[in-house]
Amino acid sequence: MFDYQAATPHWVNRLSFLIRAEVQQRFKAAGHAITAEEWAMLMMLWAKAPQSMGQLAAMSLRDRTTVTRLVDSMVAKDLLRRTADPRDRRSVLVDLGPKGRALEAPLTAIVSDFIAQATKGLSPEEVAGANAVLKKMTANILGEDDALG
Repeated sequence: MFDYQAATPHWVNRLSFLIRAEVQQRFKAAGHAITAEEWAMLMMLWAKAPQSMGQLAAMSLRDRTTVTRLVDSMVAKDLLRRTADPRDRRSVLVDLGPKGRALEAPLTAIVSDFIAQATKGLSPEEVAGANAVLKKMTANILGEDDALG
């Protein structure tokens, strides 16, 4: 019989669900109506903005339709804005809106506190090792020598 609890993907999936729920709850408690999906989109754009819909879909591992719906919702909340691509007038770029930019510091602080709690009792070497293993597993699944982000 397959022992799912001995399988790394079980723990990765479980941790992912816990992280999403906890981060979203902490955002709500701090007065920020931001979902885990919105948080992920904001992080990508804080790192590099603007991005095309295709780039956002590729980075988030979501299809373009899902990304478009998410961006639509975030534009309605004034978190993001769409701009014309100066290199291709048929394309649209997604950029941060003023509210999206303003949330970087408070949301990052909330997540930093959460990460500190989640990694309590782990050495920096253990955290780096866990990150390296997960990155390598990601690269293996993607068939790459190295995983991005």
